[in-house]
This record gives sequence, C-alpha cells and structure tokens, in this order.
Amino acid sequence: MDTSIFFEPFVIWFFVGIFLLICELFIPGLFIVFFGVGACLTSLSLWMFGFSFTTQLVVFLVLSITLLLLLRKFIKGKFFQENKTEKPYKNDEFTGTTFVSDIDLDKGDLGKISFNGSPWSAISTENIKKNQLIEIVEVKNLTLIIKPKN
Repeated sequence: MDTSIFFEPFVIWFFVGIFLLICELFIPGLFIVFFGVGACLTSLSLWMFGFSFTTQLVVFLVLSITLLLLLRKFIKGKFFQENKTEKPYKNDEFTGTTFVSDIDLDKGDLGKISFNGSPWSAISTENIKKNQLIEIVEVKNLTLIIKPKN
C-alpha cells in the first residue's frame, strides 16, 4: 500500500478539517466548525484545481471567515436556544399590589424599599416621593418594578 497519498496537501487539509470539526464537539461555541468546513472545502478545491500554499491559505481563510459571518447567527438561532431577554413574572402574587413608599426614588434608579415587612430592591418607572401610594408593575428576579398609583 502506498502511503504517500497521506502526505498530499489536499489530504492534509481534509484531515485538518475533520480534526477541527471534532474539536467543535469538545469546545462548544459554534466557531471552530466553520474553520473545519473551510479546511474541507479547501481540500476539495485543492484536489480539483491545485494551487500554491499561499493560495491555499487565502482560500481557507476566505471560505472560513465567510461561512462564519454568514451562517453562525442563523445556525445558532435555529439550533440553540438562547434566553436573550429576562421574562418578568407578570402573574406573580405581587403584581398589581399597592402600598406606601418609605423612600424617595427617582425614575430608573435602583433603591431599597420596604414591602410586606422585608427590604426589596426596586426600580421606579417614574419619580416617587416618600409616603406616596405606589403599585408593583412586575417582578424581575428579586427586583420590584414600581410606579406611582394614579
């Protein structure tokens, strides 16, 4: 058996591509896979056309980066669930509850407010004065989103 075929540049590019594809399994992030595909496509184009080492590198980089830029976001959106936004607990027991504010709180500021005898982090959607009647709009994690009650 002639083993010289394993030292042909197109075979080396192919094995580099397979190696990078396998690496993607162990290093998640959907990044390395595009370089693996780029190496395999470089191998195919080298086998079909044959060109210099410099051209091989240029083909590899152009293919890999183009695939990365064009397909990564699409593939990530299709196959990987990402929680990009926090979902507020709109139906929790506190939403809609009214009580009297024990602090002044400016719009958008984070403060500590007393609710049901416990201190809570709170963010106001409008300016709030001490002793003003306020309402809980929603709860995000352990932070109350509050507004003045009209």
